[in-house]
Amino acid sequence: MAAAPPSPRPPRAHRDGGDAPISLFLETDLGTRLAILVALDTTIRGLKSQVNAEHAAAFPDLGPVAVKSFQVLFRGSEV
Repeated sequence: MAAAPPSPRPPRAHRDGGDAPISLFLETDLGTRLAILVALDTTIRGLKSQVNAEHAAAFPDLGPVAVKSFQVLFRGSEV
């Protein structure tokens, strides 16, 4: 029996111009804001984990958070 083909690589953040991390500015539905640096090879799963950990460190009084989704806003866009 032949092995199944490997699954495709998960989507990753990227930016033209080198290996510098990407700056993300986050606003949550809890009314908190957070700025983080994300490595170029970060997966969405890794990003959720990183946001969860950094949010817990920055806002310990709120307790754990569950990151369910991200909404990407571009310059000039409105919510």
